[in-house]
Amino acid sequence: MRLTVTRQHGSLLVQGAMEEQRMNGFVGRRVVGLALVSLCLLVFVGDAQALPGSIDWPLPAGTQVTLQGVMVERTLDGFVFVRSMWAGGPRIAVFTDAAVRPGWTLEIQGYVQTAQGTPVVIAQTVRLYADVKGRASPPPPPWPWPYMVDIPCTDVPPGSNIPAPPDLTAPSPQPTISASEQVVTTQDITTNSTPYGMTNRSLATGTIGIPGLSTTGKLVRTWGRVTSVDSGNTYFYINDGSNLHDGSGNTGVKVLWDWPTTNPPSVDWQVAVTGESETEMQGGNTIRVLRPSSPLNVNTFTPSDTTDPTVSITAPPDGEMHLASGATSAVISGLASDADTGIAMVQVKIDSGEWNTATYNSVTKVWTYTWSNPTSTTIYARATDFAGRHADCSRAVTVTTLSNGVIYVDTNSANALDGANHGGSWSMPYKTVVYALNQASGTKDVWVAKGTYVGCVTMKSNIGLYGGFAGGETYREQRNWHANPTILDGNKAGSVVTAISTSGCRIDGLVIRGGSGRISGSSTYGGGIYCTGSNPAVIANNVVRDCTVSWSGGGVYATGMGVTIAGNVFLSNKAAYGGGVYSSGATTGQIASNSFLLNTGTTNGGGIALYSSTPILSNNLVCYNTGGGVFSWYTPTNSSLFKRNDVYGNSSYQYNWTSSPFGTDISVDPGIPYLSDGDWHISLASQCVNAGDDTAPLPVDTDIDAEPRRNRVIDIGADEASECWRWLTLTSTTQCADEGTSVSLTAHVSNPGPVEGCRVEVSVDAGEIVSVTRDGNIIDLTDGGTQQGPLSTHGITGTDGNVVIVVRRVDPGYVNVTSTVQECNTQISRTAAIRFRDTDPVNLVFVIDSTGSTSGGREMKDGVKATVEYLYSQLTGCGRPIRVAGIKYSSGYAPALLGGPYTYGVKYDFATLSSSEDITAFENWVSAAGPGGEIEYTLDILEYAKDMPEATPGMYIALATDEDADSEDPSYHNPPLYRTTVAADLAAAGCIVFIDPASPSLESYYQPLAVNGGAVEVGSIGTFTFALMRQAIVTQIQ
Repeated sequence: MRLTVTRQHGSLLVQGAMEEQRMNGFVGRRVVGLALVSLCLLVFVGDAQALPGSIDWPLPAGTQVTLQGVMVERTLDGFVFVRSMWAGGPRIAVFTDAAVRPGWTLEIQGYVQTAQGTPVVIAQTVRLYADVKGRASPPPPPWPWPYMVDIPCTDVPPGSNIPAPPDLTAPSPQPTISASEQVVTTQDITTNSTPYGMTNRSLATGTIGIPGLSTTGKLVRTWGRVTSVDSGNTYFYINDGSNLHDGSGNTGVKVLWDWPTTNPPSVDWQVAVTGESETEMQGGNTIRVLRPSSPLNVNTFTPSDTTDPTVSITAPPDGEMHLASGATSAVISGLASDADTGIAMVQVKIDSGEWNTATYNSVTKVWTYTWSNPTSTTIYARATDFAGRHADCSRAVTVTTLSNGVIYVDTNSANALDGANHGGSWSMPYKTVVYALNQASGTKDVWVAKGTYVGCVTMKSNIGLYGGFAGGETYREQRNWHANPTILDGNKAGSVVTAISTSGCRIDGLVIRGGSGRISGSSTYGGGIYCTGSNPAVIANNVVRDCTVSWSGGGVYATGMGVTIAGNVFLSNKAAYGGGVYSSGATTGQIASNSFLLNTGTTNGGGIALYSSTPILSNNLVCYNTGGGVFSWYTPTNSSLFKRNDVYGNSSYQYNWTSSPFGTDISVDPGIPYLSDGDWHISLASQCVNAGDDTAPLPVDTDIDAEPRRNRVIDIGADEASECWRWLTLTSTTQCADEGTSVSLTAHVSNPGPVEGCRVEVSVDAGEIVSVTRDGNIIDLTDGGTQQGPLSTHGITGTDGNVVIVVRRVDPGYVNVTSTVQECNTQISRTAAIRFRDTDPVNLVFVIDSTGSTSGGREMKDGVKATVEYLYSQLTGCGRPIRVAGIKYSSGYAPALLGGPYTYGVKYDFATLSSSEDITAFENWVSAAGPGGEIEYTLDILEYAKDMPEATPGMYIALATDEDADSEDPSYHNPPLYRTTVAADLAAAGCIVFIDPASPSLESYYQPLAVNGGAVEVGSIGTFTFALMRQAIVTQIQ
């Protein structure tokens, strides 16, 4: 190798495509731009040696030299053999006892001496190129490198007797096969192996099905830009422009990184990699892999460093830490990034203590640190980039211990059980929220892990119900309801959450869906949440969707003072008044920073309905609701209570008392690109960004995605717009299917932000994934993807991308399909619920007494008709088929009408209710007048009902009567049929019997007949609405 040099006052000027940097009498050099070139060995020669116009290695004995950026190839017999870390350059023998290892990059200062006729360098100082943690690291230019570690070595005086260096040019042993043992001996890889230079696309050809020379097992050198880094620092991908895709969702060639304590190069760095060309199996495919033998075989070209890193503390988000009693540690976390060289290290300091290293994920940019024995103090975080620049931040933290304890619920835990010795920890949690709330007392938090919990729950005073936990958290603010959705599904069996006359309760961080409301009279109220007389109460950070009632409050029904409704999304709820929220009698309280979208008020107030209610309304989105935006029974007179709400695009009206924005409200397009797909996020271009009122009370510090509020000025609505949001939608061809069939869903990823290489996670909580298709190609599911566990699909490319998922369930029930993409510092998830219904019909027989024209008879008929209409509305569409039959009985009927000597009545044979005409036909039969009569034969009729044609086990019998039965009187029947006998017959036939007597005095008489889980309708005696039976049927068919 020759270096062309010019003497300039003690410095060397190396000619060529290099930049020079003079420091302390030496010249450091870096590559100009991002071109990948082979660099020569950097040899700095001191002033003592006069230099000719060009020099050769070896240099004359006695020359003082500095070898900079040389890589150790081998250590042997007291010598270290080094070569330029770049391709090319001579191997130089260095005599030193410094404890160095092959693969390290060194700076060696010393002098040239001849040893037994061979020129060597006698080392006087040896320094290691390290990272900020003192670990061996490839030295990204520019030099001088800021992190150097001195390695002790003995200073050998000039003239000392130096042995000759060992000969490394001898041929290496060749592989041999022993004929007797058929054993293959290994072949050494010599240090003078020269790698094959090649493009990404040329790697492993001939092995992965592409014609060409196989490079598998050979030493190769390739290059490219780092496109992604594994979060566990076990591999990264590089792309030289070949734009290869191996099905992982990453672009380029996979480079293995076997040094977890050393950071791999960061995304967007340019690297040259020398290593062994290999292949591995991934998802049934053979993919290219490159394995370097040392971090020093990965040579990096970093961008110039012109900016400082950034660092923030995100958990606890507001400095408040509500710590579970008994917890001895808490995980705090934040974000760190650097636009130039990347983050080398994040450190955390507690108060005036020492800096400690945090765990940093270079992909998500998230750092975490476990804080032992947390107390109220100030925490500090510091991020340092690879150029040595650092940035600090701090946050005062107030730690409050939840001394009354926490109740833990995790339906997915293998140890979950509703019973003794459970509920006191994440390791031994309760299984259901219903049971947990029943056990709660005093002032307690109930922490609920992600998952779906079916059933309606009832709150108690001073209980906080919190969702969004992954399981394992030690303080409340550690949860993330966006990343860990906690779903309460009411199954259309009532109000999902009920809070009556409670104080100090909080409902926070939940997805509340499938509510049908609390029954009062003939109407239903509060589909998602029914909250009356509760002061104070907080409803925050929830998604309330797909709840329907017949009267008020599809999403929330709230009466009384002091209710705060903040930071929620109300989506696709329905009521006569207040599709989203109905508020009554609230002279205090707040409705703030919510998004009311696509709700319906069939009479008035699709978004919000107010009745004698004057809460503060601030920073809400009330948009695209049917039946009006904001409705008030009384014209509001205090416009100051309306603060920067966006009321826009609602049908019928924006406000029912004015045609102009009220107070400081606005009426502008909120900019929600994918609202039709159920995505409520506003775009960065939305006129609601930074448009809210910062002076209005803000009851929540984070938005519906658990991201911080107030980037500058608070945004209007539940979502604070994010610069790095990637739009993800999950739509299905249907929300309902028969058991055993398949349903297709599409996960769609689109701008803003490129989607090339986007990784989409797909999982189901029940049933199975039948297939996953990307770009028309079915993805191999042989790696376990057909099971219930998460299935990863990869490789969406182009401007937009789609993954089509087909799911199936062979038994009745829901399948919750979740798709997730990683975007910036968070995960974006969408869940679609597909209900697979039981195809067997529900059989229901109404046995009706009092068929005359009395007022009691009319009430009975009206109640029966209302029950039929309700069940039809709940069971049709996505429910099971329903078939009804009827028997009207009285002593005025001739016995022969039912075919028996003592069976007086008329019947309506089983008919499937498949249309409104079918309902009308049955109701006309119910309403038709019949003969009266005082003598009742109820027990006989029940015996007849169980044996009707098409009667099946599991059939419901609904008995409406205003008399006790007299079948026990032998003067009327021969032989007599006693209640115990009839009850036994009904139970054996599998009938489920519900009885609504006209008077409470008849309750005890009929109780023995309510068999197989039936009941006497104690709560609605005399109304004949069969509330308990309604709930039982609707719950059972879900």
